[in-house]
Amino acid sequence: PHIFRREHLHGSFFSGVFNVILLYKKTQRGLKNLQALRKIDQSISGSLDLHGTLNLILEEVITHLEVDAAEALLLRKDTNTLVYSARHGFQTNALQHTQLNMGESHAGIAALERHIVYIDNLNQQETVFSLSNMER
Repeated sequence: PHIFRREHLHGSFFSGVFNVILLYKKTQRGLKNLQALRKIDQSISGSLDLHGTLNLILEEVITHLEVDAAEALLLRKDTNTLVYSARHGFQTNALQHTQLNMGESHAGIAALERHIVYIDNLNQQETVFSLSNMER
């Protein structure tokens, strides 16, 4: 016969509750992501205003990725450069003049190589931001 001890039953119960909580949080996060994608989809399909759509996308990016700021750069194929299009969360206007060559800076590298470039702390990086007087 298998003997169940009270400690094992409590441990199994709390483990089950913990798993339910994790599943609930994961489901909530998935639902919020779907809602954000729906808002973005409605903006894209319901408007020809690129600036407004990009601002909505940046707001959702900041909210869901839990970052402080985001900027959208668009590729100009004729010059192969990335140019400023929209920003959200920055406390400067210096970035409105951003124009990068493909492969230049973190954004240019991400666009050229088509992968995410993660920067843990911009203050510890020598970047275009420090060159553009972002902190003024």
